[in-house]
Amino acid sequence: MAKGYRITLASICLCLSLCQPDALAADTTSVVKQPTTTRAALAQVYNSQVGVSEKGCNNCGPEVKQYLASSGNRQGQPWCAAFVNWCFKKLGLKGPAGAGAARNWFPASKVIYRRGAPQVREPQQGDCAGYYYANLGRIGHIGFIDQWGENFVVTVEGNTGGGSGVNREGDGVHRMRRLRSQISIVSSWIPKS
Repeated sequence: MAKGYRITLASICLCLSLCQPDALAADTTSVVKQPTTTRAALAQVYNSQVGVSEKGCNNCGPEVKQYLASSGNRQGQPWCAAFVNWCFKKLGLKGPAGAGAARNWFPASKVIYRRGAPQVREPQQGDCAGYYYANLGRIGHIGFIDQWGENFVVTVEGNTGGGSGVNREGDGVHRMRRLRSQISIVSSWIPKS
């Protein structure tokens, strides 16, 4: 019986392909392409969040609450680093202890780029970009590198605004085009594959 079912199914597929060859070929848009690397999978996760915005109050909302919970932070706290951590956790990747604070994502062992210093390697998609704030005396904001260029960098950041400046108390997840000179430091947490 099972053999007959397979033949019937194969016959139907063959008939469909003979009768309407363009119909099967045209349906490739519904096929979801699976990422082939950890970096591509991470990019798929963080890019899926672009457009998420705070709801109800500053640093609040259902998605923001999930980001904050991933790093042990409470609703109402800044969430840029919690967003990075949430994306990592979605893939089973490990971030630093204290992942809810941007500065903790940049230990010397993970740093691959520091503005004004020789770089260890070219930053890549999925690496973490850090922004130094003189008024804080430390890294105060973090996001993902999506594209690294000679003069400009495309990032995806949580808890930022859609403007051109580096905003660490924004309203959502945004794709940003930044001057490379705005990025202070880059770390890599993705295991080599």
